[in-house]
Order: sequence, then C-alpha cells, then structure tokens
Amino acid sequence: VFDGVPVGVKDEYQVKGYYSTYATTFRAGLEGIQYEDDIVVERLRKLGAIIFGKLNMQEIGIVASSVNPNFGNIFNPYGKDLHREAGPFPFFFFFFFFFGDLQMLKVLFSGSSSASGAAVAAGLLPVALGADGGGSIRIPSSLNGVVGLSATFGRVPHVDYGCWSHVHKGALTTTLRDQMLTYYAISGAMDDNVVSQTSKSATNPPKHFHGFQNANALSDVTVGIWWDCLLFLLDHSTSKKKIKQHNNKHNNNNNIVVKQCDDVVRTLKEHYNVKIKNYTIDHLKEIVKSHQYGILTEFAAGLITAYLNKYKCKYT
Repeated sequence: VFDGVPVGVKDEYQVKGYYSTYATTFRAGLEGIQYEDDIVVERLRKLGAIIFGKLNMQEIGIVASSVNPNFGNIFNPYGKDLHREAGPFPFFFFFFFFFGDLQMLKVLFSGSSSASGAAVAAGLLPVALGADGGGSIRIPSSLNGVVGLSATFGRVPHVDYGCWSHVHKGALTTTLRDQMLTYYAISGAMDDNVVSQTSKSATNPPKHFHGFQNANALSDVTVGIWWDCLLFLLDHSTSKKKIKQHNNKHNNNNNIVVKQCDDVVRTLKEHYNVKIKNYTIDHLKEIVKSHQYGILTEFAAGLITAYLNKYKCKYT
C-alpha cells in the first residue's frame, strides 16, 4: 500500500541514521545518532514507505507554535501573504496576545508538529508523522487544512523519551483515505510495550478499506460538542472582536471558525447520520493545569535521564 510513498517524520521520532533533536541544539549531543527506527517508522518502512527525512517542530514541542530559533520558524503555506506583516517573532508574540487576530493564526500558531502540517499542506508530502500531547497534531491539522488524527492513547504504540504517558503518536495526511490507511498501518499493540498494552482491549474501529465512505458507516457514532468552551476560547484569543452567544436555531454569528464548525456539524448530521450531543466537562481548568504539570514533569525527567546516561552520572 505504501510502496514508494514519501513520508516525513517529526523530529521527535527515532529514525535510524538521524539525530533526534526535538528541534533543540543540545538533545542530539545527549543521545547521538539513532541506530534503530521508532516502531511506527519501522512499520511504514516494511510496507514500502520511503522516509523523506526529519521535519522541524516547535522546540521540545512544549507549546503550540511554529517558532524555532535553532532551525528556523515554520510558516503556514496558506498564510504566506501575512508573513511580512508578522515581523520579528518576539514582537509578533506581543502583538498577538494583546491585539489578537485570527488571521495571524495562519502564520504562527501551528505546532508543535509544525513542519508536518506545513509539508502536507504545501503538497510536499502526502503523509507526515506527528505527535500530540496537548493539540500538537490537531492544531497544525486544523490551521493547515489537512487531516490529522490524535488516536486513543496507546492505539499507536510508542516509546517516547520526552513525555511517555501523555503523547499520542499519529499522522497528518492530505486526505481522509490517506489518514485511514496510515492509521491502520501504524496502529496495533506491541507485545513488549507497556503503553500500547493499556489499550489492547479497547474497541478498535473495523478496518473496511472500501466501506468508509458509506453514508451509514457513522450512524452509530455520537459526537460531543461543547459550544460554550469553543466560544470562550475564540473570545479570549480575539480580544477586540467579541463573539455573540451561540444559538443552535438562529446562528447569526459570522465568525469564520464558528461557521466552519456549524458546517461540519450539519454535514455530519445530514449526510452521515451522526448523533450530535451538547456536553460540558466539569473542572476543566483543574484538568488542564494537571495535564500541563504532568507534561512538564515528564519532559524534565526525560532530559535529566538523557543527561545522566550521556555522562554516566548517578543520582545522589
């Protein structure tokens, strides 16, 4: 299926013969050149894929931006006309947070699998691997207009030395069909991998390669939407463009993001018979804080372990 297909790999994966830098200047020196492939890369190679190379990302993947002072900033190909307006990136951060403009999202906020999204959107590659701990596949997919999937934790196995219990490995692709084929190629538990064993008993979608376009295939699926949360986030990021309260019956909001969401929901309901359910998540702020602390702690632990292994140090 993947014979001769070029695949790009986010610089968070191990690829034989390459450094895994996490887009930093120091990580490569700690681990050196990799002598084996990540299991996901290995599976794609066995199916005939050609590894195009490593792809740039936001440094350490710690925030959802495309800024990288080490290897260059990654621009969204759809925002090329706005690049000149962005100016120096430190100033641009200031500009965005105080005078937020959703158009500027096209330029900068597309990480941390930044080059994975940009490469697929620009037509350089049909498939690029990414990793998602807090939106790092979903955000660049959305802002680059490509298909991304952050699968249920553990369905795509990984041995991640940066953030092992939060990261979801996956791909960004040109089309839904490409996404489906890639997911089926890279998913599945490893017998000796603790992370993938956690979801071994989870229900996996049926692998019908030719039936996924059937309008009735999603008739048993329920999609939950939290409109109030979406509107809060949009209102927070566009401080001078207050967004009216969403109303399911009379949506007069011209905001492009809400309109796109409405169009998707309508398509799911009318063409695919998907059930739509409004819902909320209690204690979301506390959950987000806990998630952030967990990611930061694991990143720090991974870096400390790499440093100790490099210099043969021992804990004291």
